Amino acid sequence: MKKWYDFLLKNGMSIAVVLSTLAVCIFGLGIYIVSSSSPITMSELANVPDKSGFSHFNAGLIVLILFLVVAVILLFGGMIWDVFRNFKTGYRTLYIIGAMFVGFVILYFLSSHDSNGRFDQYWAPQFKISKSASKLISSGMWIVGGMLLTAFVSIIYYETRAQFKKS
Repeated sequence: MKKWYDFLLKNGMSIAVVLSTLAVCIFGLGIYIVSSSSPITMSELANVPDKSGFSHFNAGLIVLILFLVVAVILLFGGMIWDVFRNFKTGYRTLYIIGAMFVGFVILYFLSSHDSNGRFDQYWAPQFKISKSASKLISSGMWIVGGMLLTAFVSIIYYETRAQFKKS
């Protein structure tokens, strides 16, 4: 495992750039091939009432989903590996994930399902947004906002502390 870690440490950025370029090429090539054989051009797409048969972006979306699955597997695999490798520092990761989960559940039960006013159009039948989906979205947005605020405050704190330690 150490060899694999060293390899990724040395070549990880290059691998990421190559895979990203490959994904963009697959995405662009898929759009070009389907566009050239489709009776609907990209400029006419806005005027087409039924867009269900429009498959220009499918190849890129499949690659994106595959990359997302690989990234999530690597993320959780790395966290589990870190916890087992050095438990004294790795257990904090488990505490943070647990705290985020508890916070998400609490925010889910505290969030409201606003079904009137400016949000009324979202509850139309064609969008299929249920009350629980609305509460999941709301609690997810609150968790992301809290993480952003925590990251911002942490950066300010640690950078300020580092500046005072230098002088």
